[in-house]
Amino acid sequence: PQYDDPAYKGKTFPVVELLPGYPGSIGAWFGTLKVQEQLTPMMEKGEVAPFILVSPRTTLLDGKDTGCANVPGVVNADTWLSVDVRKMVTDNFRAATGADGWAVAGYSAGAHCAAKLAIEHPDRYRAGVDLSGYNDPAAEKDSITAKNPQLREESNPLWILKHAKTPPHISLFASGEQTDGYNDGLALKKAAKAPTSVTVVKLNGGGHASAVWKTQVPEVFRWLTKEMGAGAKVFPEQGA
Repeated sequence: PQYDDPAYKGKTFPVVELLPGYPGSIGAWFGTLKVQEQLTPMMEKGEVAPFILVSPRTTLLDGKDTGCANVPGVVNADTWLSVDVRKMVTDNFRAATGADGWAVAGYSAGAHCAAKLAIEHPDRYRAGVDLSGYNDPAAEKDSITAKNPQLREESNPLWILKHAKTPPHISLFASGEQTDGYNDGLALKKAAKAPTSVTVVKLNGGGHASAVWKTQVPEVFRWLTKEMGAGAKVFPEQGA
């Protein structure tokens, strides 16, 4: 809501990429999860940062889940989300350009993607939100990354975290029921070493459903505002 406010002219805003599950609609966060409806009053009151919310297309191949990975000779889903979408946003909007001002959030298959992208690219994202996600790509039966043993391993957020040359400077939020995201989140938390930070929330009841993720939106964005710190603040436009 602050974007067109004269008081914010020449200011840049932090960005959150919102990823749906598979197969999922790119509008699900704005539709079923009502992210804009829930966050607009919170942004107006200063309860959460005035983020630019971006919902990029994630179903790039019919009938196949890319796992947001670059699959040689097939699809560059990782590059699409972490490089191309980013450039489209920064080229067209007064958006932050550094990693401190970017986060990625998802539910279900999108949660797997969010954790993977944030852990793998700390130079592009400062935070990731993993709602009822999973680490092993094989949890999604239509996953093309799970069909190649090496790609399956290298697309697993837990494997990426354990094999990072240096612990990534990122914050992760993971939530879910015991066997639907929570245990996977605990595994990430156990493997994390500073400056990597992992917050894990256990849910009790509700199942793997949009209604569950919808109720978490306010909590998630309060967390993002806090964890991103200066990156979530609005600054004078770069070069201005």
